[in-house]
Amino acid sequence: MDTAAVDEEGNAPGKSSSSINYANATEAALGVALRSLGPQAVLSVLPLQIQEGLAGTAEPRTWLLPALRKHVRGTQLGFWASDLAPLAKQMGAAAAAASQAGRKSTAVACHALELQLWGCLQAFASWPTDTAEAYGGMAADLAAAFHTREDLRSIVASVLVRLCKQARAVALAAVQGSVEASAETRTAIQELGLVSDAAAAIPGAGKGDDEAAEDEEQQQQQQQEAGSDEEEDEDEYGQQQR
Repeated sequence: MDTAAVDEEGNAPGKSSSSINYANATEAALGVALRSLGPQAVLSVLPLQIQEGLAGTAEPRTWLLPALRKHVRGTQLGFWASDLAPLAKQMGAAAAAASQAGRKSTAVACHALELQLWGCLQAFASWPTDTAEAYGGMAADLAAAFHTREDLRSIVASVLVRLCKQARAVALAAVQGSVEASAETRTAIQELGLVSDAAAAIPGAGKGDDEAAEDEEQQQQQQQEAGSDEEEDEDEYGQQQR
């Protein structure tokens, strides 16, 4: 490293410590807004404007995408399906059209945006409030992406694994009585084989699955910056119930 290229505090030229502090404070405030108000409210005030950016009519807010992946939890899965998934498809189509037209830089940029939008699905799939309602409408698209898009396969697979683990955690909590559930619901859970009799008899069975491990390959850089791992599935569910 060229020591002349940094100041006494280790900051690069033109990037003072105060500007770094402002950036950190802004990111922290955005994270609080996403967690407390939800992505719908934040994006209604700060729309992504990706299409407008490609058209040159507005400044795109692509910097929001990493924030969505990092901070969104416990929101509506259907919002991703209705708002971000169509945008991802549009970016995929724009990438293909640009590639055929020989505009390689535009094709690469659009493809990168498509992958980032799909990457947000992992955050929206973390304890969503509408899994039962939303999943049926997006199952076909997930299946198509898994079978036809090798670059999206790992994202889709990790999302499905996450949703299954969360469903099992809820089922286990219901059978053990940790959360309210009718006798009919507990019977249905056992008849479907979601929770074994042995697991149902052991308090805390099924713990130890860290959600962050599922995202390690896709979000390694974000995890390093954040400096912390996500809570275990069952522990996180218990906190949300409290």
